[in-house]
Amino acid sequence: MLRSNRLRGQGLPLNVIIIAILGIIALVVLVAIFTGQTAKFGKETRALTESYCAPDSGEGIGKKELVGECAEPIYGKFKDITPGYICCKKTVTK
Repeated sequence: MLRSNRLRGQGLPLNVIIIAILGIIALVVLVAIFTGQTAKFGKETRALTESYCAPDSGEGIGKKELVGECAEPIYGKFKDITPGYICCKKTVTK
């Protein structure tokens, strides 16, 4: 009798294996969802932060001024702003 108990395997119940497989599938789906959303968020953010402050067409969001001369700066990463300058909100003239 002792011998038969020692030979018997100690396996996992089938319910535990099924729950583990479903958990792994759920994690893979969540990673796929968040990875896609993260890439989309990154592209949109990059498009917003790598814009032009004052393009040659004159239809930009601001104007290029020296640092310290701007009352209302627009913060961000602009392709046309060089060191020593800042993007400043356009003033409306009446």
